[in-house]
Amino acid sequence: MQARYAGRSNSALPYKLFALSNLASLAGLLAYPFVIEPVFTLREQSAAWSIAYGIFSAFAMSAAAINARKGTSQGLARQPLAQATEGSGDAPSSHDKACMFCHGELAHRKPSPRHLTGFYLIISAGGAFGGRLISVAAPTLFRGYFEMPLALLACAALVTAVHVRRGWMAGTASVVLTLGIVVMTGYYVQGYAEGAVALDRNFYDWLRVKDVPKGDGSNFRYLLHGAIIHGGQFPDDNRRNRPTAYYGMSTGVAAAIRSLNDRPVRAGIIGLGSGILAAYSRPGDVYRFYEINPMVEKFARDYFTFLSAAQGKVEIVLGDARISLEREEVQNYDLLVVDAFSGDAIPVQQECRKQTGACSCARERGSAAIRQESRRGRTAS
Repeated sequence: MQARYAGRSNSALPYKLFALSNLASLAGLLAYPFVIEPVFTLREQSAAWSIAYGIFSAFAMSAAAINARKGTSQGLARQPLAQATEGSGDAPSSHDKACMFCHGELAHRKPSPRHLTGFYLIISAGGAFGGRLISVAAPTLFRGYFEMPLALLACAALVTAVHVRRGWMAGTASVVLTLGIVVMTGYYVQGYAEGAVALDRNFYDWLRVKDVPKGDGSNFRYLLHGAIIHGGQFPDDNRRNRPTAYYGMSTGVAAAIRSLNDRPVRAGIIGLGSGILAAYSRPGDVYRFYEINPMVEKFARDYFTFLSAAQGKVEIVLGDARISLEREEVQNYDLLVVDAFSGDAIPVQQECRKQTGACSCARERGSAAIRQESRRGRTAS
């Protein structure tokens, strides 16, 4: 479309359409959790997207046909290798300065409008290649979240390569920056692995089991996803099966469980973590955990004893909790605990409204407890 726009006028610069496209993409991302997702079902969203894409494809083919008849089709010109490298920096990052540099260099090196097709093809190829590195290669090669510091290191090397030819001062500053990031990367990797009993990752998460010394000379074992705690346990025999962390004896969940002690309890727990809640089970109780990540179950069984030491019956259902609850028979839970979302990656306020709908699987007088946590704070209800 931009090539067609540029072809109609030699003086027209199409790059403002690129900015408009980015603005529309941002507007779409912001609208999805607040407007589209709460109103339309997945089936309706899929149908609407398919129709809209079909209309777009029809317009695109029409424009291509017009271009072909007028002899204005664009050739694929060779582009410098640096543009392919910089195009891979188009992937989103939380580090604004690195993004600003990559996008700035990309804008600085943009070609004339007649090379638009090749320019955007290289950007798209770089984005696809970077996406495959993060989604496929990184989980296979790394046991921890190491791709971010390595990406920053690669960006620093790119800064050096660009600025070393712009004078000795800019080159020296770039070299110092790169060396500093090398040191920071080594420090991060060492700190990430220090004290770790186990490190692993898969499609869903990167997990660590870490023993942390306490002031009384004992250790406390944590299950960590990044900086977010997903449970912990004292390794010594006297306190090993004591409920800890946000599920300790003084918490709201503990009070809800104690209120049901007059009968065998059937509890549903969305989110396994280290399995702390299994410590509350008694003979005759059934605690049914829903967990989407099979690696969490493996870590909970291999490095913690809450599940193996549980007095009641423990069941684990792997898969998306909402789908599992919808497909299985009504469980008539006395207590439903929602502890699926922590960290800042998921809009908790949106998802918890949906999870609350799962309370239909509880008894008429059953209870529900929802825990929410982020790096900005923690709430529970």
